[in-house]
Amino acid sequence: MGLIVRFMVDQLGDPAIGAITREQLERIERMLPKIPDHLGVPRMFQSSLTARYDYARTHGWKGLERLTEARIKKMLSRLAHQILPLVGQGGIPFGARADVLIFESR
Repeated sequence: MGLIVRFMVDQLGDPAIGAITREQLERIERMLPKIPDHLGVPRMFQSSLTARYDYARTHGWKGLERLTEARIKKMLSRLAHQILPLVGQGGIPFGARADVLIFESR
């Protein structure tokens, strides 16, 4: 859950989970294909999806490859499988902050 949730926190600020809008989720969905795979990205920019996204925006795409659709779907599926059961069981309060979920899930 860490990578994609951290990317969302980096891009959206730190809204409560229940306060995230459809437009914000669509924005994240549009951004995901613009993240390069870690291969070709210098090590110092491989630490997060945001660092890789910013690297590609700043330095261009020469020598980089985008995350595949399959990889993006896998990341989103993993996120859904980890968060939805918790929400359904009442394990995540409506106002939970995403950064708290990252650190508590480790």
